[in-house]
Amino acid sequence: MEEIALSAGVVRSTLYVYFPSREALLSASIQSMYAEFERELGATSAIAEDPLGELERVIAALITVVDRDPVFFRLMLGLESHLTAAGAAVGAELATIAVSISTVIEGLLEAASASRVIGQHPVSDASLLVGQQLYGALATRNAVTAVPSASEMAKRIVTFCARGLA
Repeated sequence: MEEIALSAGVVRSTLYVYFPSREALLSASIQSMYAEFERELGATSAIAEDPLGELERVIAALITVVDRDPVFFRLMLGLESHLTAAGAAVGAELATIAVSISTVIEGLLEAASASRVIGQHPVSDASLLVGQQLYGALATRNAVTAVPSASEMAKRIVTFCARGLA
């Protein structure tokens, strides 16, 4: 809380005026990041027309939001590794958002499979492959010096996964 207050240019007690607990602050941050993702994503295009192109757009939006604030990705990792009883609600909120995003990705993969753009695989397996690639890309973006753009990274992930699922 002290670090956040310092970054915001306020005293710690001022944070508690707006956020009664650390969990309330985390929850507000998570909701703000998800709203930013939704704004970045904008309106979804017709899935049936180009499901892999739409998948690239979804992945690029996720990468863009995390690139703007990499602390969000570290927050997700930190909450996963040690949830307190009070932090469980924040973890549940993250899980709800993850399910929402996974549902979009699975719908796009289902459409790609139905239109034979990729092979006939269980959607959960295909989604897991995409998720692992996205997780790896997000985890390493801060560690490398020549970072591709969000749209280029999304294109690489979708191309790699589409080849693997072909």
